[in-house]
Amino acid sequence: MTESGVCLDYGIESDLDFAFLRSGRGSRPLSVREWTPDDPACNAELMVRWRPRPDRPFHGSVYRIADGRLVVDTSDAGWFRIDPQGGVVEIDAGAERVAREVRLWTTPMLLLATIAGATPLHAACVEVNGTAVAICGPGGQGKTTLAAALAARGHRLMAEDITIADGSPPIARAGPDLLRLRRPSRRHVDLGPGATVVAESDERLFIRTGSESSSSVPLGAVVLLKEGPELRVSTRSDAGRLADLWQVSFHLPNFADRSRSFQAIADLADTVPIFDLERPKAWDQLEPSVEAVEGLVR
Repeated sequence: MTESGVCLDYGIESDLDFAFLRSGRGSRPLSVREWTPDDPACNAELMVRWRPRPDRPFHGSVYRIADGRLVVDTSDAGWFRIDPQGGVVEIDAGAERVAREVRLWTTPMLLLATIAGATPLHAACVEVNGTAVAICGPGGQGKTTLAAALAARGHRLMAEDITIADGSPPIARAGPDLLRLRRPSRRHVDLGPGATVVAESDERLFIRTGSESSSSVPLGAVVLLKEGPELRVSTRSDAGRLADLWQVSFHLPNFADRSRSFQAIADLADTVPIFDLERPKAWDQLEPSVEAVEGLVR
């Protein structure tokens, strides 16, 4: 196997071709290889189930098998098998190539990060002036479009859906160079000549922005996107910010990991400024929203 690139500080070792990895060398090796599943969830314990929602058709399940490995069933990319101790992820040989890669860098990497003790957030992440800004919000709030608009201004896209915060004080790790942008958003965001559309679906474009750097940077701000009558940025210092962060965090469904995750969220809120960014959901608010995020870390 050869080292193909970096994702979340893992050096990916594989004989497969990938479109969305960054250059450099990761600090931890992760072997990725193909696998032909045959009744992979037999005698396995169900851990997590994601059900489809109107704003998210994806659904899937995570199972734990007796030897400690995880198997993941996904609606868009087949099966994955994860060996956290051995540093191996096996991917479904029969799944569509791009869909399989996109899911690989999201769900299995999310599980690996969680098991390793990191803090995953359902958030886009952009480096602004050497500082990572996580942009959180439920589906449909525009976090990916805002991150794309920041990338169009020359800021490095670090993640478009899952931000991994690690350490104390926390740093943000660079995920895949992947932007899944809805078609209406693409018409309002010019990513420049360095961006490449790798694949398309009915609703989205799968774009490589051309950002090669895999370096981690300090997490300097967390922005909670909300809809409101006018553009307004406010600092959150109330206890309710923990509830908002909990809603966009991921944890395994056991007491130990829930406790660990809540403590990590509390520590993050004590060390990183948390902001509400309220604005009308209108295209003419995109540029002012970009400027508001830039202003948080000047």
